[in-house]
Amino acid sequence: MRLTSLLALTLTLAMALPLQADVESDVEAAATAAEAGDFETSLTLLNRIIDSGELPPERHAVMLQNRGVIFQILDDPQTALDDFNRAIALSPTYTDALYNRGITFMALGRPADAANDFSAVIREEPAAVDAYGNLAEAQLAMGLINEAIASYDHAIALAPTEVLLLVSRAHARRLAGDMTGAIIDYDTVLAYLGADPLVYFERGRTRAVDGDMSGALDDFNRALELDPLWVEPMIERGFLYLDQSLFDLALIDFDDVLAREPDVADAFFGRGWAHNGVDDPNAAMDDFMMAYALGYQNAWLDEHLRELGVIE
Repeated sequence: MRLTSLLALTLTLAMALPLQADVESDVEAAATAAEAGDFETSLTLLNRIIDSGELPPERHAVMLQNRGVIFQILDDPQTALDDFNRAIALSPTYTDALYNRGITFMALGRPADAANDFSAVIREEPAAVDAYGNLAEAQLAMGLINEAIASYDHAIALAPTEVLLLVSRAHARRLAGDMTGAIIDYDTVLAYLGADPLVYFERGRTRAVDGDMSGALDDFNRALELDPLWVEPMIERGFLYLDQSLFDLALIDFDDVLAREPDVADAFFGRGWAHNGVDDPNAAMDDFMMAYALGYQNAWLDEHLRELGVIE
């Protein structure tokens, strides 16, 4: 997306606005180093270019923006933010800098500032799919679920086959309580992908919340057919079995989970209920105690253990 397009922009502007030969050489070398993944060399060259004092404002903004991207890659968001701020001060409608500053604001836990930057990008580039998608993520982080869905709607109208956007909108619709809309999005993704265990899993979870237990079970089974070692669908399927009083089947799933990952608190809690269901209270208590010891948060479990005098 934008991060990968910046180096080409650097070279384009280098040809449009000739510089002294040594600076021009550094510009091209910085781009070549970044393209090769040699970010330290690219950063050294960009420092020299920026400090040269030979750049007109537009080029200075580009170099600051590119250096900010390098700092993003090197996991230094605060320094990246400083460079993006300087680039935008020189060129207030520079959309690459605005976009990447928005990404940096998100990394720094500042979604409202990020949303402002993504909105600024959209004002300059109304077809900026990536800006709409990231605006939606910022809105979700602020709890603005309906606004996020509207932003995803805009993005998907521009890129209707972008499965990541469809999956993200499905998640937002689920948060808004629109299970039907979420399931439609998951159906669309599966129509494009053919089969995907994660999408089956998420659609199964959504169907379960929507009360379609049979459909949820089908989806968890499909997810496990595609990825037999993935424990999350086993856990969800185990709880579905509990809801249907199929305790023996639930035990099989929770046993499989704990054989693979012995510290999964959810599985101990679920297996405790299954042991209760098959009249094995001692095994149930052992599982409930393990779930509690692993930090499982459940009001019923806490009260049950207090009543038994196991915890205070």
